[in-house]
Amino acid sequence: MKFNLNAHRTMQQRLKMVVHPDFPYEDLKVVAENDTDESVVIACASNVNADRQIEDIVMARIKITYEELLAHKRRFKILENPKFKKSFCTLPWIHAATNSNGSIRACCQMIFDDKEMPFGNIYKDDGTPLKGSDDIDKNRNADNWKSLRSTMLAGKRHRACKLCWDEEDNNMESKRLQHNRIGNSLIKNMLDKTESDGTINPDDFPINYWDLRFGNKCNIKCRTCGPTDSDQWYSDWKFLGQGDTFETKDGDTVTIEEIGPTQFKTPDIFKWVDDSKLWDNIKTNIKQVNRFYFTGGEPTVNIKHRELLDFMIEEDVAKDIVLEYNTNMVGIPDSLYTQWSKFKEVHLGMSIDGIYEHFEYIRHPGKWNKVNKSIRKVDSDTRLKNTTASYTVTLSIMNVVHILDMIWWHKEQNYNRVNPNVIIHNLYSPKFYNIVNLPEPTKVIIKNLYADFINDIHKRWPTSVAWCKKVEATLTSIINHMDSAEADPTELPKYIQRQEALDKHRGEDWNESLKGIADLLSYYRESQIRKSNVKLAKTLKRK
Repeated sequence: MKFNLNAHRTMQQRLKMVVHPDFPYEDLKVVAENDTDESVVIACASNVNADRQIEDIVMARIKITYEELLAHKRRFKILENPKFKKSFCTLPWIHAATNSNGSIRACCQMIFDDKEMPFGNIYKDDGTPLKGSDDIDKNRNADNWKSLRSTMLAGKRHRACKLCWDEEDNNMESKRLQHNRIGNSLIKNMLDKTESDGTINPDDFPINYWDLRFGNKCNIKCRTCGPTDSDQWYSDWKFLGQGDTFETKDGDTVTIEEIGPTQFKTPDIFKWVDDSKLWDNIKTNIKQVNRFYFTGGEPTVNIKHRELLDFMIEEDVAKDIVLEYNTNMVGIPDSLYTQWSKFKEVHLGMSIDGIYEHFEYIRHPGKWNKVNKSIRKVDSDTRLKNTTASYTVTLSIMNVVHILDMIWWHKEQNYNRVNPNVIIHNLYSPKFYNIVNLPEPTKVIIKNLYADFINDIHKRWPTSVAWCKKVEATLTSIINHMDSAEADPTELPKYIQRQEALDKHRGEDWNESLKGIADLLSYYRESQIRKSNVKLAKTLKRK
């Protein structure tokens, strides 16, 4: 029989059976009275045929009130939605991030100018951005924060989370998946104590994970960056003819003032933490926090970041807190290693987009020897037994070819603490750096290079099967992104124009420093010229 109660079934099979709409009422009652698994008993009350008698049996067996049963039923309904696991994220309940100017955003992964939630920014009831100077607890139910939570409870993917969806669709581990694993024990409470419109009581879900950007102070000016996230970019911005102003991610207009031949300043908008309720809020509630993510600018050169670490050490909470970083590894002071040693765990995302001259070109004026020395220190310093590190690469047109050199070199280093796998984050903006906009013939060549590389690593490291498969998956994810849209032919000229303009200002030459991709694009442009000449010749001949 389809619902034979005498047949042996696993807990999951019994769950599926008791919620089936055709499951007989009398059998439902038997299961509710006798099953030994609490989840199955509760599920009986979620069957469409369950009445108050079934509910009374369930409440009596697991000793809960009717209100608690309703919460159980609601949670069960949410969890049974097949789309729930692919859309839910814990972060909108317990996490907040700052932009470099102190405005609040829901998550650093929200990098798109989404119509409803541009760059993940949180807006107050009056329509203005939520700032670090505001009382954040009073705004935890801002409309777009609630929208995030309610959308996820409904088993839908919110558009603002596009980066995570893209990464997962390309078989990459997203921040969503990572933090669902970390916060798995909190999910039950989130489902039980969140209203259908996404409203929460902030006391039920204190922010325990902060993503902090204490301004835009940096020690390098990456090619893919800009003045919002690096104060070193001011002279480049003006040289490129972008004017004396730029906009932050929440729409603030910032004026660059030249105070000397190579000196510039902006209003104190990026020093928001010096007079901030958020700074006080974090310190007051530090015992509720268990994780920080620091980025910038460059966090390791930021004084307020160091002050916060000292405060946590003095308050004797450092031993319970995990630190995460996005750092360029260019200038880490030795004293910071001592501070890190006091914390529960430290995870460094070493934002390194190449090796040797590739690194120095993309992350000007960083020096590879200095960075490599810092990596070696992280890998061997006896103070950092609590530390792990990973190469995290922003994948763009500039390093789509050279990433192969980096992966090979990285494997040969045989690190102790550094993850053997290179972590890829595909770049989306500026569009002219996005590999989607490579010409199709160039994409074909890159795919062939990747295929040859995969064969080569299997031959070179035949016993490192898992690593080889991981590399293959990583390169496949890059190709999937590259092929996710047709190239916009107007973007490649912008790429070349930007490279040549910055080369002139910085005294560099992308044709030499990024020779691999430069040669590919040069070959493509020459082939286009040849095609044009052939067409012209045919036209003349017909005449």
